[in-house]
Amino acid sequence: MQRWLPTSRPARLALQLVVVGLGLVIFSLASAGPEASTPPFGSDLPFKAFGPLLAADSSGVTTPGPATGFQVVFIDVGQGDATLITVGSQRLLIDGGRPEDLVTQRLQALGVTDLDAVVATHSDADHVGGLVRVLATFAVERIYVNGDPPDTQIYTDFLAAAATEPGAQVLTLSRGQSVTLGGLQLPVLNPASLSGDTNTDSVVLRLSCGTVSVQFEGDADQPAEQSMIAAGLAADVDVLKVGHHGSNTSSSLAFLQAEKPEVAVISAGLTNPYGHPAPETLARLATVGASLVRTDTTAGDDSVVMTSDCQTYSFYVTPTPAPPVPTPTATVTPTPTPTPTPTTAVTCGSATATITALDKVGEVVTVSGAGLMTGWYIISESGNQRFDFPSGFTLSGSVQVKSGTPQFANSATMLWWSAAALWTNSSDDDAFLYNCQGSLVSTFEDGTP
Repeated sequence: MQRWLPTSRPARLALQLVVVGLGLVIFSLASAGPEASTPPFGSDLPFKAFGPLLAADSSGVTTPGPATGFQVVFIDVGQGDATLITVGSQRLLIDGGRPEDLVTQRLQALGVTDLDAVVATHSDADHVGGLVRVLATFAVERIYVNGDPPDTQIYTDFLAAAATEPGAQVLTLSRGQSVTLGGLQLPVLNPASLSGDTNTDSVVLRLSCGTVSVQFEGDADQPAEQSMIAAGLAADVDVLKVGHHGSNTSSSLAFLQAEKPEVAVISAGLTNPYGHPAPETLARLATVGASLVRTDTTAGDDSVVMTSDCQTYSFYVTPTPAPPVPTPTATVTPTPTPTPTPTTAVTCGSATATITALDKVGEVVTVSGAGLMTGWYIISESGNQRFDFPSGFTLSGSVQVKSGTPQFANSATMLWWSAAALWTNSSDDDAFLYNCQGSLVSTFEDGTP
């Protein structure tokens, strides 16, 4: 079946929805001519449904000619960001999600063997955390950063890995420069200069090929958007990779009205503690008539693929593979064992608690409430550091969890975390409190989510 979705501006977009097999959803969009009539709105361009255009190994590739098409994979990395752009035989990875192997695994599943360039838009852990493993796994020729200082352990590790990547150039990006990929020049729209706020300083890139354009926002917030508007760089775009996972601090109405995106792609986790994407952001996107494509629709792999011949473009999502069937194991006759001596079970703390304060300068997290805290823990977002409450610790009122030196003995009102400075940095660094079942029960936001 087909369903054509009109837009609120001169019709240039036709969105075809095809349901195939066991839940495979294919989103396909084609440019339309200026005269709107019946579906597909008077298009004078043939609709093309593209299959994957993954490049072969790009080692030893000579300077390419003009691009005739490209592919963008908005990789589902949960609550984070990772985007793979392929132009001809060359590949660019923008960001790498959180500090885990997921982005590496998904790149390998896509057949990636090397990368021509990697861009770390800024130092936040949900953008650079996975890049350390990426650099260890794939040969990378160029590594781009925005100049953020190494203010967290994760970003420090990434910069160290970049500095030792064999044969790679490490380059700092700012407005007015560009990234070369497969015959295309991707201009850098942000930052003009560093402000000290990691989101405001996020790298923003724009890809234009023929009549098709895509803009990649990283975590650019509204001050960054205002800077781009003032510089005359916020312009009509076909596809907008929405800034900061759809946070309310990004995607201002003024910016969206200047960009007029036909399609808005949001990368976020299915269940995340920030409430991304924010309802206010979704409302603003609806106001400008943008169609939504998201990576947080199921618990599986919701990676989204966009392909274009530089005149038309289409979207589809791949079905999540079924989990493997376990291999039967040989039956082994158990050897009788003596009845174990009963032991006292470890109690799972059933406290009622919340984070009530975060003093980054003083390196102190304050937790308030009452009850047994066995099994409870705190996570620092930027560094992904974890503090486990001592077994048997009972919360009565408030307790301060402090890092830094000198070390001190724990008490009912003060607990020592680490000698390292975990919170004193310029990054947004939220504190998360989890109970002994691993469920998030409290978030204290450093500034805005």
